[in-house]
Amino acid sequence: MREVSRYSTDPNEYGAKLITDFVNYGIKYTKRNPEYVRFCLHFVMGQRLRNKYFMIDGGKEDIAAPLIVLQSTGSGKTRFKPALWRISEDLGLITKDVSTITAAGLAGTSEYDPEKRKKVIVRGYLQEANVLIMDEADALFHNLQTEHYRDASIYLQKSCDSIHPQINRKGEKEKTPSHIHKKLGTGEPIDFNSNCSNFMASYIPESLNFVILHTGLIPRHITLIKHVDLEERKLVLNEIFNTINVQTPATYEEEYAEIINRLKVVTKTAGTNREQIEIEADAIEYLRDNSIEMANMITECSMTARELLEGFVVRYALFPLRLAIHRALLSLRKSVNVNDAAYGSMIMRPVWQKLISYLELSVVQDPRERALLNNRVHSSLLIYKALIKKGEKGIEVRKGGWVRENSLIDRCKGLDCWFDCSGTAARDYFIKLTKKENESNPKAWFDRKKIGNTAYIRAIRDLVT
Repeated sequence: MREVSRYSTDPNEYGAKLITDFVNYGIKYTKRNPEYVRFCLHFVMGQRLRNKYFMIDGGKEDIAAPLIVLQSTGSGKTRFKPALWRISEDLGLITKDVSTITAAGLAGTSEYDPEKRKKVIVRGYLQEANVLIMDEADALFHNLQTEHYRDASIYLQKSCDSIHPQINRKGEKEKTPSHIHKKLGTGEPIDFNSNCSNFMASYIPESLNFVILHTGLIPRHITLIKHVDLEERKLVLNEIFNTINVQTPATYEEEYAEIINRLKVVTKTAGTNREQIEIEADAIEYLRDNSIEMANMITECSMTARELLEGFVVRYALFPLRLAIHRALLSLRKSVNVNDAAYGSMIMRPVWQKLISYLELSVVQDPRERALLNNRVHSSLLIYKALIKKGEKGIEVRKGGWVRENSLIDRCKGLDCWFDCSGTAARDYFIKLTKKENESNPKAWFDRKKIGNTAYIRAIRDLVT
């Protein structure tokens, strides 16, 4: 392995090239999961470079990118964990693997020491570590109604806040926003400024309503949601068998050395000083426009989903800025340009869209909204029949009763029962109503297949009259 001091600082080896190389390295562990690997890079570097900040009014916002990964069971979401751990440790981050999430384990507690014959403070993970990896976070999500897990979620939320001291009206430094205070039964309370980022992985819960309504966990984390169906799993299996014994441990080590040495150059170039990152004016304008577009995405959501999502808007609008700063630092720069802003906006937008769709389709609707969903099924079938009867050949209707999916969705969106729904959710809702070839889905109303690059659907059952 080459020493950092001898490694090239050629700008062409950094920035977009380094990000691409990292993703290509990571997807050898977790197949067909480039988005997940990319955000693992931002998770690690956001914590490693958390001494950098940008200003909002009088507040210093750090550039951490805590991560929640919600993927189907058996989708490979934890296969990259050993590599993530190793990268974190090699970059000088104290990394802990947490199998059981408890308030005492996170914030600390007091225990009786028989040698000292008195109670002593046992420091928690959020004080001891820089990175927490929790790959069984479903227990936390499902038990937040209990005081035990609710306290744990509060400490995790606090650890996501800025590590930089804020300036009060008198100009004096205060405790950092990430400061954690825990009262004990006896003795002095536990007080510390946390400098720790959380990586939490779980299968996709049926609903995150309670987590969103009663905690700030999801808004404070970049939340990746990915459902892996049978067709996707078969493609993953194919790639796995294509790569059996293709490389040796030595070649993996060589690739790892190329990645980690460049990341070490990035951290060395960024330096250890707490400092403000410069953001060019056109980059700020680009990010401003993107934030408005992201906010506008929820205007067509159902009322219940929109109320939940409104609490995300400000926090999620700032994540593209953090990601843009990461890209600048990964390019060995301390100034964010418009290309960095475009990158941060581009990779964050699909995350936001998937979260919108997930919430819209999983929230517990009131009776009116449940009726709307039923009407959507009925209206889609009626419009499908109308398109078939009209018999337009070519791009809209194909032989065998196949209708272009976009044509059907466009016509449905013009109806009252589809008005209160975003375009992203409409498309995802149609996917829930369809089944692919060789797939079993008893709730499906349509078959779905691609003819060329265009999706077509065909009704497989009718309304019960």
